[in-house]
Amino acid sequence: MKRIQIVAAAGAVLAMAAVATGDTLGTVGVYDSTSNPNSVDAEAPGNFSTLAAFTTNVASAFAADAGGVIDFTTGWDGAAGPTTWTVTYGAGGSKTFLLSTPTVNPQRGLKVLADDDWDTNEAISGTSYGLDLDGRVDTHPGHVFRLDFHTFSTSGEGITELALTALSRDAFGGSGVTFTFTAFFDDASSATIVDVVTGGQSVDDTFFAFGAPTGRTIVALEATGTPNNSTALRLNIDDLAFITSALSETADLTIKKFFDCDLDDTKNGEDIYLSGWQFNVSNTAHGGSYDQNHTTDVNGEINLTGLDGGDYDITETPKGTGWVLSGANPRMVTVSGTTVVGFGNNLPGDANQDEKVNLADFTILKANFGDDPAGWTDGNFNTDTTVNLADFTILKANFGLGAPSAGGTPEPITMAILAVGTLGLLRKRRA
Repeated sequence: MKRIQIVAAAGAVLAMAAVATGDTLGTVGVYDSTSNPNSVDAEAPGNFSTLAAFTTNVASAFAADAGGVIDFTTGWDGAAGPTTWTVTYGAGGSKTFLLSTPTVNPQRGLKVLADDDWDTNEAISGTSYGLDLDGRVDTHPGHVFRLDFHTFSTSGEGITELALTALSRDAFGGSGVTFTFTAFFDDASSATIVDVVTGGQSVDDTFFAFGAPTGRTIVALEATGTPNNSTALRLNIDDLAFITSALSETADLTIKKFFDCDLDDTKNGEDIYLSGWQFNVSNTAHGGSYDQNHTTDVNGEINLTGLDGGDYDITETPKGTGWVLSGANPRMVTVSGTTVVGFGNNLPGDANQDEKVNLADFTILKANFGDDPAGWTDGNFNTDTTVNLADFTILKANFGLGAPSAGGTPEPITMAILAVGTLGLLRKRRA
């Protein structure tokens, strides 16, 4: 998919009224809001963006309804909460997506969002509140913290930048914890940032930032941690912030060219694929800028990837004269996802489907003259089931047509051979 960057983002402080419902999260346009600051102490190596740049971009994004900051300001009282929340974002608050977490592990961190017991504990540096990777490695070994972002209300929109602050706390101890954050993209690729967050309140609150590759979106975030000197392991994050982009849908188009014996516009039966046929593919009449010629490969196909979705005109250039099309040419096709379109036509009299009508085809017809049932490759070019004089008449009328190598108008000697052949056919029929 192509990415159309909207220079915008959002920072947000969680609104009490929204959070109290247990399933809705609001956003604001300020990263690390002064109502609940973390005073970021460090920026992780390999970040997609600096804190300063992201802070500016997320504010612009929020104003443009293209992002937001969720600032987790509630306390956690141990009550269970939902596993999916609706996030409303942007200054207008009209756009939404779903934020989910798996249920396989006791991730109490997200339960904080459902808390309606408002106490004084907040997700600030050195507390155990906020979005919390639960517990201890000794009680929850191999624990994975995961968030999924999906079901956007605006079609074609997705998260293209994601940032958060990992909070330090005294439970880490002096050596801290090595955290591995991984962002997953919609093409199954990923990006990872590793950093040691040193223990102690207001010591090493660390900023992490991810950006999706061009044309991709961030669909999930995972974190794992390794204590450097104890079994204690907690990860608290605050200011989960994101910037969205509108993505224009891209699509793939496959054109299949085939000899269509029965002109039903479907490859079946005796039909074969044809290579070396030229097609023009253009969307200029529909507001686009794509206009290119392509030629079918040895499999009779043209495969185009990464096209802008929408309407295209596809025009076939026949090889020579005499071809009968089984569908419209040019043809308007709406391209979306993976679109396959077939172009079929036949050349009356071309029994062996070599794209020209010549003596080879007459030889086939003569060898099968009188056969019933018989197909196209036997020399039966009309809708009956028998190879007869009607088929010979079709062959004769089209003799020399097809690909330019067919040679145009038949030479007198060739016509004489056909005339003699006609007598032979008549004798064979009478016999």
